[in-house]
Amino acid sequence: MFIWNLVFVTAGAIVLLILLVIGYIVLAGLLEGARNALASSKKGRYEQNTNQN
Repeated sequence: MFIWNLVFVTAGAIVLLILLVIGYIVLAGLLEGARNALASSKKGRYEQNTNQN
């Protein structure tokens, strides 16, 4: 039975590592997208304000 416990723990660790990597990639993409959206909206507002003056 010891070998199966070792197999299950190893498989669980690998799956956890994969989920953590995927979560990090998704979170990094969301943060980068939010930064780009904020930057483009600020740039757009600045251009609108300068066109009005």
